[in-house]
Amino acid sequence: MGRFVVKSWTKKLWQRKWWLAILILLLLVFGPYLFSRAMSGMRDVRVFENASGAEGDFKNSQLKIVAYNIAHGRGATDSNMEEPAADKRKRISHIASWLKQQDADIVVLNEVDFSATWSDHQNQGAAIAKEAGYQYWVEQRNMDFRLLYGSWKFGNVILSKFPIDDAHLVEFPEPNRWERWACGIKQGVVCTIRLSESKKIRVFGVHTDFRNEAIRVKSVKAMLDEIKTSDIPLIAAGDFNSTPTRLPCSNRAPDESNAMETLEAADYFAALPIDTEQPKLTFSSQRPHTTIDWILIPKAYRYKFYDVPASDLSDHLPVVAIVEIR
Repeated sequence: MGRFVVKSWTKKLWQRKWWLAILILLLLVFGPYLFSRAMSGMRDVRVFENASGAEGDFKNSQLKIVAYNIAHGRGATDSNMEEPAADKRKRISHIASWLKQQDADIVVLNEVDFSATWSDHQNQGAAIAKEAGYQYWVEQRNMDFRLLYGSWKFGNVILSKFPIDDAHLVEFPEPNRWERWACGIKQGVVCTIRLSESKKIRVFGVHTDFRNEAIRVKSVKAMLDEIKTSDIPLIAAGDFNSTPTRLPCSNRAPDESNAMETLEAADYFAALPIDTEQPKLTFSSQRPHTTIDWILIPKAYRYKFYDVPASDLSDHLPVVAIVEIR
């Protein structure tokens, strides 16, 4: 009888050990992911300051603005896995050098890695801010999750030579019900920038979903709702993934709406800087065929310069504008 009790107890113990081993294995595999997703809300938007950066000077009522989708530093290729992470680091340094030459007051960057396995976990936003000489910057995460052997954390960045008073997330609608909680989706960020003691502007860093024009229309409607929350003028810049129907390679939603035309119809922004005969195409950098990257300004402001310079540092081309703040 005693031997039977011992065998039964030993069997139960081994069964418990197997369950414990399975539980530990599941925690090792899924624990980092679950923890990263639980903590992602605390990292949605963060404001940073670099003491060695250059301070802006708003004396001539003009701002130079750049919008650039830097494509994770992968260059003009389609895949983030085609080259070593060291090459991406070099390209990020080249992007920072280019921005330093541009000497823009405000820069909106899309597809910036904050910690991604394919770019050797470099915080590209911080690296660009410091190397390009920007004293203030905002990080906003679209994707934010990690697994046991990798992490994918990237989103939008706003660089500024002027103090950033505050910043917050603007939620865009999700293409699928599961994406927002599973890994994150493309969203927007708004920050308030203090140009002087008496003058502030808001800057909206935009990156809308590339798969669906109907989702983009809903996203720009969320932008318009955000505009109504404050009297401070708002500049919107970034990768809208949308083209007005009078330009090449545009799309319409099932109800015939278009995101950029929805913004135009709202009558808040100045007329889009469009030359239909010679449009300034922004994508792709190797074979430009459409315009999806924009810098939009309030109607009270004026474009003094607007250009899309050639570059092979990303699959998008940068947009550069000089804006008169009236």
